[in-house]
Amino acid sequence: MKRIVCVFVGLLLLSSALSAGTTRSYKAEAGDWELMGNRLYQRDNSKGALVAHIEAPQEGLMVYNFNVRYEGGAIQDRQGGFGVHIFVSNPSDIKNSWGDGKSVLLWLNYDANPVLKEIPAGLSAEIYRSTNNSIMDLVGAYDLNALASVLSPAVADSVIPVRLTVNGKTGEAWIQSPLDSSVKYAFNLGEKNLKGDYVSLRTNGMAVSFGL
Repeated sequence: MKRIVCVFVGLLLLSSALSAGTTRSYKAEAGDWELMGNRLYQRDNSKGALVAHIEAPQEGLMVYNFNVRYEGGAIQDRQGGFGVHIFVSNPSDIKNSWGDGKSVLLWLNYDANPVLKEIPAGLSAEIYRSTNNSIMDLVGAYDLNALASVLSPAVADSVIPVRLTVNGKTGEAWIQSPLDSSVKYAFNLGEKNLKGDYVSLRTNGMAVSFGL
């Protein structure tokens, strides 16, 4: 029988870790992370890999269910993004590390002038395979400019729902549309038999908050 595990990246695992002053379940490698109420805030909108690791064993069929809210940044230079590393083994302990151990990064990014030609200008979703703390390879990039209004400063108070389902054995994945919960987009992570002990949240050039 397939095992389904729901992981909320931000509240239950973090609240006990922060109140106890321990890093067993949570560790912020870089950035300004703070748990307030039922939301985890990353307030630093500077450039760099601003990462927090959350202890969460993952194997088989996984459901990642959380929401994100824009809190600032990424306007002046028209570049910024946030994402989540899943199935993380050996998470990085290096500040501003490009990779995050062995993992898969799902990244939502806005870049008016991307360096890589494979990445569409504007809003895109990108998938990276992290091999170690310094190497990540682009698996795929998808044009999301049709959804750009969801992340505009005009709707900064809006909460963007994220529901991601991943079959760790096959690498198949599905993400729910933030505009219509009945619509799901299928893609492949480019990796099979995924296992990991951590989920890592990452931002670059913008401040966001995560909640249930």
